[in-house]
Amino acid sequence: MKNKSFLFILIGGLLLMAALLLPRVYSLYSEPVVRITDLSVKKIDAQSAADPQYRQTITAILLNGRQKGEKVSFSNDYYPSAAMSEELRLHEKIFVKNIKKEKGRLTAEFSGIKRDSYVFFALALFLFFTLLIGQKVGVLSLASLVFNIALLLLLLQGYRLSKHFPLLFFISLGCLFFAAGTLLIMFGNRKKTWVAIISTVASTFCALVIGYLAMKLTNERGMRYEEMNFITRPYRQIFLSSLLIGALGAVMDVAITIVTGVGELLEQHPEIERRKLWRSGKNIGTDIMGTMSNVLLFTYLSGSLTSLILYMQNGWAFGETLDVNLSLELIRALCGSLGIVLAIPITLFLSIRLLMKRGSA
Repeated sequence: MKNKSFLFILIGGLLLMAALLLPRVYSLYSEPVVRITDLSVKKIDAQSAADPQYRQTITAILLNGRQKGEKVSFSNDYYPSAAMSEELRLHEKIFVKNIKKEKGRLTAEFSGIKRDSYVFFALALFLFFTLLIGQKVGVLSLASLVFNIALLLLLLQGYRLSKHFPLLFFISLGCLFFAAGTLLIMFGNRKKTWVAIISTVASTFCALVIGYLAMKLTNERGMRYEEMNFITRPYRQIFLSSLLIGALGAVMDVAITIVTGVGELLEQHPEIERRKLWRSGKNIGTDIMGTMSNVLLFTYLSGSLTSLILYMQNGWAFGETLDVNLSLELIRALCGSLGIVLAIPITLFLSIRLLMKRGSA
């Protein structure tokens, strides 16, 4: 046991070292990286007292490429609100483009801030603590995460290349594999796992159907699709796909929790009555129902927080700001919560019917 713990700690430590060192190996980057050595700032547009425009004149040193070590100059315009611009700071590392020589000196254009160091470090911390605390289960969790990411990218690529099938078809197909792949990797090929898979898929699609019918019956009144203005694909298909995939994770968690609880009760008390088993499973479901619904709500609301502040800072009324930014997020949260609620009776019914046949799980 100690040897296994040491192995996981060693692997996690190596990941942390790699996260700290790799972003500093600038030769790995195809895009030019520079470090700011000098900058000056002046105000160029003071028409808006709340959000004036500033221009930075910057000198930096190239850290990679054929011209490594040479100085490059460029300017950067920004607004304090940072809605559509970035304020650069001394000694910050950034990406540049269009390097060329003008009047004996190198010039360039600002491309973006180099943030991958923070991303690598946060990812390494996540991997380290997942392996340290979870050990074997942590490895399986990471394996399921990689599987889901790879599958999602594959489905999106298939949708991009397809001319006949809508996005909802690919996401619906993906939900089957997401649920099956995640639960089989985590819990193995067991009867309890398959009960959880069936329950997850059934509850998620039931929630989607109810949500779709509600949209049709109300003619989508109150739904604001402004956040999808720039999408060139059918936005309703994309929204329905987001309802489906957004509810899947929470429903999966509820389903496997109930199935595991029912399975444990059957193993400990093989002769337990169906009524008592149903009541015990229902108690498990209702205990986690509220917290999982809140997780969905907070997750969706967090993505709209910056938009809410931006709208209100620009003089929008509070009610209209909420209406524009939160109508779709609240529907996603409600649809996911509906899936969580439906998962309780569906999972209990399937668990009792399928796991009690032989008196054990």
